Amino acid sequence: MPGQRKRLALGDRIRIAREARGITQKALARRLDVEQGHVWKWEHGTRTPRMLRLITIADMLDVSLDYLIRGIEENSGLEGQLKSSSTAKA
Repeated sequence: MPGQRKRLALGDRIRIAREARGITQKALARRLDVEQGHVWKWEHGTRTPRMLRLITIADMLDVSLDYLIRGIEENSGLEGQLKSSSTAKA
């Protein structure tokens, strides 16, 4: 539909939140006790983290679970990055 903004995928939201906090994939993987390849696959949409892992990721990246799953975040400070990222992909 015209005027409707494209919704970012879960992996995009994980990547944006991770990069906004200056955390590398390797560092996030280490903190989650998973291989770096898992983080890469989540961010590229080839795998999806389990719910308990998503909760941990949200806590580590200081975003709500609602933001990660649905893209809804109040006062997150990521709004500008979300807009620029979604327009760059359009």
